[in-house]
Amino acid sequence: MEEGRFWLYTIEKTTTDANEYLRHGLRVTNTVSNADTTTALLEDLTGKASVYKKDNAGVFLHSNMTNAQADPAGKISGMHMILPARPMVGDSWYSFSPTYALESSSAPWEKLFTIEANLNVRNQIASISASTTTPAGKFINCLLVTSVGNATVDLGDYLGETIIEQRRQAWYAEDVGLIRLEVREKTSSSAMKEGLFIMELVTHTK
Repeated sequence: MEEGRFWLYTIEKTTTDANEYLRHGLRVTNTVSNADTTTALLEDLTGKASVYKKDNAGVFLHSNMTNAQADPAGKISGMHMILPARPMVGDSWYSFSPTYALESSSAPWEKLFTIEANLNVRNQIASISASTTTPAGKFINCLLVTSVGNATVDLGDYLGETIIEQRRQAWYAEDVGLIRLEVREKTSSSAMKEGLFIMELVTHTK
């Protein structure tokens, strides 16, 4: 979360229509620290900013999303945990996740239709010694976080109530951060096929 850090990623998004290839960049533009807490502002390539906080409990992302439904651990606050401070295999927590790759322009739609929903997901530390390879190189002894969630959304006259399911894997390397994200999504509707979203680190600078 040090000011000036930059991460560049490639994205491959597979939807009902086709494969799409994108870039995603993040830069720490402002960091404020005190004895117990560090808060950082991260901006992407479009200028959109997100607020992250690190304290003795872990790393959190600030979100303005609201949800009246309480998760099994209690009401979800505006700060959503990304990682606990001292991760151990089996540790779990709840947070929100957006949909990533549920799009279609096939019938019954005449233009691109995108399902946008926030899912309540259960995250779990699956490994503290995982390995993976990205365009930035091979990484060992990574944290692997798996996430599973679902939501029921009303998509209007064509689809009505539809169940969305998401399975996510995220790899984190020490002193680098997120290096790979893989998200698989599906719906209960035959009109929308599965979606796949893969983001991989290309370069990281301090």
